[in-house]
Amino acid sequence: MAEPRLNRIHALLCGRRAYTLFRYSAWWITALAVFFAIAMLTYDRVASNEIARVAVQAIAAVIGSVGSAAGLAIFFGMLAYLFMCDQSSSKLLWLIIFLLTACFGSSVYFFTVYRRQIFRVAA
Repeated sequence: MAEPRLNRIHALLCGRRAYTLFRYSAWWITALAVFFAIAMLTYDRVASNEIARVAVQAIAAVIGSVGSAAGLAIFFGMLAYLFMCDQSSSKLLWLIIFLLTACFGSSVYFFTVYRRQIFRVAA
């Protein structure tokens, strides 16, 4: 009884739609990290200029809104893949990384583990 359920979960987490969702989510979280790193480095210059501050706030609102959905998708998707499908990596280490860095660690996991394993299965 558990075997067909696991096969469905594996097919769901490793399918083309899931890969596309995780890929877009991981890249969006990467863009979010880069944007906020740049915003933090240039905060003094941006805060002193009213137009620049409003523009950065508008961009941050869009990136943050989409980023929150992307973060949830990549975090829970990679966490599920880690425990249900991944046979090769250190689960405890990745769990600690996921819990400490949330969606950013999940994006790193996507690029370093998930993507490589999905392409290996497809080949």
